[in-house]
Amino acid sequence: RLIVADRKKFDAMFASVLLMQWKWSESSERDGYFYHAGPGANSLSVHGRSLTAISPSDLMEVVQRTLKGFNREIMESGLHVFPETLQYVASLDRILSTHGGSALLIGRAGVGRRSWLNVVAYWHRLEVICPKLTRQYSEKNFLEDLKRLFKTAGVEGQDVVLLLDDHQIVDD
Repeated sequence: RLIVADRKKFDAMFASVLLMQWKWSESSERDGYFYHAGPGANSLSVHGRSLTAISPSDLMEVVQRTLKGFNREIMESGLHVFPETLQYVASLDRILSTHGGSALLIGRAGVGRRSWLNVVAYWHRLEVICPKLTRQYSEKNFLEDLKRLFKTAGVEGQDVVLLLDDHQIVDD
């Protein structure tokens, strides 16, 4: 645990490394975001899709267009784009643009984590696989769901997202 003086010194050192190595500063986060430049822009390579800088207003426009397409083609989501959601969408976009990217989405129920994940997956043209639990759902059913996921990803060569909710994990 860092005390106040050490923490300020650490934060300053960390910020200088971020600025020198990656040209990032706290103000750069307010100035814009990085996103993957749209479906089909680059195929997913070992290093992931390349990212492009974009202003908040342009990202807002891109996300609104994507949301409109999602609402028209997949389902009516009832989501609205706010400046606060742009950071979340940009983070999900970077994660799904990275080869082998994974995320743990934590927060209160009803804030749109799952919905925005589905929208960003739609944006990337990814299939979202989520096990459907029933009373008779067992480890065998889970292995079948994983088998379907591996077939889709490995044999068919499609990029997929495995979505597991906390209530779906019923046994250690």
